Amino acid sequence: MMSLNKLVIGLLKTNTAPLLFPAERLVEQGVEVRELEIGDAAPDWSRDPDVRMVIIQQSRRRPYSNSTLQKLRRRFPLALFVCVNGRWFEGAQRSGRPYAGVIHVRACEAVYRIQRLISGFRGKANVMGEYRPLFSSRESLDWWLRIGVTSAVKPSSSDVYVYGHRDATGGIFRAFSNAGWNVEQRSFRTIMYLKPEDVEKIHKGHAILGVVRGRGQVRQLVQASILQEFDVLVADNITRQEQKKLDKRFQCQVIAKPFQNDDLIEALGNLRRRVVAKAG
Repeated sequence: MMSLNKLVIGLLKTNTAPLLFPAERLVEQGVEVRELEIGDAAPDWSRDPDVRMVIIQQSRRRPYSNSTLQKLRRRFPLALFVCVNGRWFEGAQRSGRPYAGVIHVRACEAVYRIQRLISGFRGKANVMGEYRPLFSSRESLDWWLRIGVTSAVKPSSSDVYVYGHRDATGGIFRAFSNAGWNVEQRSFRTIMYLKPEDVEKIHKGHAILGVVRGRGQVRQLVQASILQEFDVLVADNITRQEQKKLDKRFQCQVIAKPFQNDDLIEALGNLRRRVVAKAG
């Protein structure tokens, strides 16, 4: 029997470690997650058609053959296929020929991209239906932007401070402004001059987003006991393991470059909604 109330997402089971995609983040979105297995001897054909998205994790080079993917496509004919690629398997040069007809996302951006896909299924089904495996890079970018972000419905507190070098934060400033957020742009040096207690006082009720240049500036934020005041941090050359450590220790979500501005709006919008809901 098809599930009419919940969006159903299939997560392809993998034996590789560490896992590239945290399944619990899907559950937070109010979706049903089903673990799928390759070569399932007795698949439940009555439940398969309501799977709208199949997530593959690729932490090594092409773990599945084309014939295996074709079997999955026949089993889930209505599903959108998404491949989460690890740090060293992000493009054709590193991973060999990328899987055809599959949406490829990096592990560092997967949570936010998949959140956007979920919001698309719920609010822009017509746009989701326009996805084509043979999109050019420009068509693919346009499709992602048309999906939009769930933070279009903002929480009551929608003020954000954006810290970083102005040449790196100008586009982010405009993107948040266009999405209806109240944005204030400040230099990275500004926050380094503040004491931790002053940071908490000044930014009370505001979201904080930082854009830094490499591990050196991340280390500065950690040593100054300021990183825990950030909600989202954009950094160069951050591994998945480092992301997890920073998130767990400082409750700060980390996104690696390159990124789309909509990824940041999605990440910060979902985070602020959880904070507001928890406070209420």
